[in-house]
Amino acid sequence: MRLLQDPEEGFIFVIAQQATGQIIGLATISAVQAVRAAGAYGVHQELWISRYFQSSEYGRRLLEAIHSEAKGRSWQMIEVALPPDGYPDLYAILQRQGISEYQVALAERL
Repeated sequence: MRLLQDPEEGFIFVIAQQATGQIIGLATISAVQAVRAAGAYGVHQELWISRYFQSSEYGRRLLEAIHSEAKGRSWQMIEVALPPDGYPDLYAILQRQGISEYQVALAERL
């Protein structure tokens, strides 16, 4: 499923059941440029898994796909965008998966 007009802007991975087309999970990554990253890197904007599949391996599979795509783009890092209200367990999940290239950035509501 292609959801972006320009792949240089980032990428979206969607996992859906083959038989029904029901979306199980998705991850969105934006590509940005910064001097501190010596070029392009990714900002992990969203990671969502349906509550019916949260104890499955789909989250891990999405994170592995993101990691692989980022390496293929020669990105040096991925930054996780966290909303001000949330997801305190996300960082622990990333560490459990052995993903050390992630940087955590907190958002400020305007």
